[in-house]
Amino acid sequence: MPRASAPGSVFLFGEHAVVYGHPALVASLDRVIEVDAKPNRTEVLNIKSELGSLSAKITALPDTGKLQYVLEAVKEVFRYAGRGEGMDIQIRSQLPAASGLGTSSAVCVATIAAVSEGMGLRLSEREIAELSLRAEIAVQGLASRAGVSAATQGGFLMIEGRRINRVRGPSLRAVVGWSGIPSCTAKLVKKVREMREKRSELMDLIFDAIGEIARQGAKFLERRRLCKIIFLMNQNHALLS
Repeated sequence: MPRASAPGSVFLFGEHAVVYGHPALVASLDRVIEVDAKPNRTEVLNIKSELGSLSAKITALPDTGKLQYVLEAVKEVFRYAGRGEGMDIQIRSQLPAASGLGTSSAVCVATIAAVSEGMGLRLSEREIAELSLRAEIAVQGLASRAGVSAATQGGFLMIEGRRINRVRGPSLRAVVGWSGIPSCTAKLVKKVREMREKRSELMDLIFDAIGEIARQGAKFLERRRLCKIIFLMNQNHALLS
């Protein structure tokens, strides 16, 4: 059975600003989302996950719902292949949903990798990332390459527009705190976009500062100057606030 997994991720610097082409530093986590995709020789797509289940004809896949990232990922593979195929998809996650841990990117990447393999396609890492980005944009309206790049490549990555550079940093033992309160990425992206439309000069100044902090953060990470990184993280979060 075709199976694929992709790691979650965290933004160290640059969240939201990266959507508008500013630099961001992202790190993959050691927890993953795993997807099994088995062709079922029907015209029906069946999905089972912790968020719920769905069964629908491949010619009438819904456009809304909790499983929208998965559905859009499947649609992207079908468009790429020029055909649809019945699938039984099983999703298992080691990450809480809607938690800021890159779950949407991870589930898109793992779904596209598993479904494309099940359909006999051989997609490159770059193609999987590109289709995953399209799926995220279809749900959110806007998205950056940060999450899908971390989910396909892993490690520390510096993202700036279409440029993706690996950052050589130490393997860190880190604690990521989660409030337990889910938050919708699409709604937050929309809120920031509306704020930028109303106060573009101020927002662009803030984004410029966040971008510079991301550049400095990458340099300090390579030099393993973690105390400097902590200081910059606080500045980055103040700007996000």
